[in-house]
Amino acid sequence: MFFYSSIEIQILEYIKDSITGVYFKQYMLGPYLTGQALTLATVIRRVMLEEVEGLAIICLRISELFHEFSSIPNVQDDILEVTLNLTSVVLAGQKPNQSFIVTLYAKGPKVITANDIIVPKGIYIANPYHYITTVNDYNTIGIDLVVGKGKGSVLSEEIALMVPSEWSGYEYIVPDAAFAPVIKINFFVSSAGKKWERFFA
Repeated sequence: MFFYSSIEIQILEYIKDSITGVYFKQYMLGPYLTGQALTLATVIRRVMLEEVEGLAIICLRISELFHEFSSIPNVQDDILEVTLNLTSVVLAGQKPNQSFIVTLYAKGPKVITANDIIVPKGIYIANPYHYITTVNDYNTIGIDLVVGKGKGSVLSEEIALMVPSEWSGYEYIVPDAAFAPVIKINFFVSSAGKKWERFFA
């Protein structure tokens, strides 16, 4: 059982990296009786990393390409690199019950970033400057992307079960997906006086 007088929750630092779209926050919670802060911090860390739902790209289809080992004319990166770059796009906003399709369409010469992805109302891209690929000539590239909702990290074998049925007649690429909106959590416990302590995360 947790005994306490009055619990404080303070945000000590709040930073957003405009390139990666990653938010860094530092919190202070306490005071708790000695031994309780470590127990609570461990539980919160596990819940934030494993139980918080998020959005991720779960499969993609590139026009006029048949498999992940094909090449795109006048595009700097190969399909595998483009796929990895796309899976690092951070999507946020309202989380619909079903997966939905977003589109990336661009005409070169151009450096393509996550900001070129057309998303529906209520969804936004947290890292719009994230690099996808470069089109070197007056070529066009069109990619359909399926966005799904889930928890934690999921392997492509399980992701394949989430692909929309209307895509069954097409060739598409299914990568591993990282749904967790929280990437990393560190914490440490500090004394807050006799018999009391607080933790920082």
